[in-house]
Amino acid sequence: MQSSFVLKKMFSGTILDITVTDNADTTETSIDETEYLLSNPVNKEILLDGIKDIEKGNVKKIDLAAL
Repeated sequence: MQSSFVLKKMFSGTILDITVTDNADTTETSIDETEYLLSNPVNKEILLDGIKDIEKGNVKKIDLAAL
């Protein structure tokens, strides 16, 4: 908690944009998960069809405890 106090004091009155990233992969060539999933045309079609189904209310509720 003390570090948040230090940050508040250091940047008092300043608007900050905070970005959280996975430090395990910080290479310039890494791409966003969404970009990756949509980069394959077949996968993109499946995902967009799923979004359309959700928007239409075509969803199934599954009891996870029953699995």
